Formats: sequence, C-alpha cells, structure tokens
Amino acid sequence: MTHTEVADTLEAFINDQGGQWDWDDYISATIFSDPYLQEVQARMVHLSDEFPAEKGRGYCSPEGIDVIRGYIEDLRKLAAATKALG
Repeated sequence: MTHTEVADTLEAFINDQGGQWDWDDYISATIFSDPYLQEVQARMVHLSDEFPAEKGRGYCSPEGIDVIRGYIEDLRKLAAATKALG
C-alpha cells in the first residue's frame, strides 16, 4: 500500500465507509516495508488501548479519532511530496 492508500483506508475507517474486513486486513494482514507506514500501522493496532472508546461507542475515543486524522494529513502530505519529486 502507498501513503495515499493508507490515508484512504484510515479515512474510510473513521467515516464508517470501509468494507467489513478492510480495517482488520489493514491492522493484521498487511505488511509494510516503509518504516513510517509500519509506525502508523503499529499505532493503529494499539490506538483503542491508548484511547479507549466508551462502551459500545466505536473503536476509540474522539481523541483517538483526532490521532487518526493527524496521520491522514501527514500521509497525504508525504504522498504529495513524493509525487512532486518524482
């Protein structure tokens, strides 16, 4: 997956637009060679522990969603910078 594809996956997740298994596939079945994408994935795996949701209220708290939004923004900037160089 590229930076843009990961950003799209994260965005679909927080907007409840992803497929039934997209999130599970992303956090458990996808292997990245890019260190930053590995970092993002590892953070997403543990985000619900770091920012627990209220019972029955989603994957993580609103603060956790803000963390995801920050990664989406960073990933889109990296994708744009890579495109500009290439």
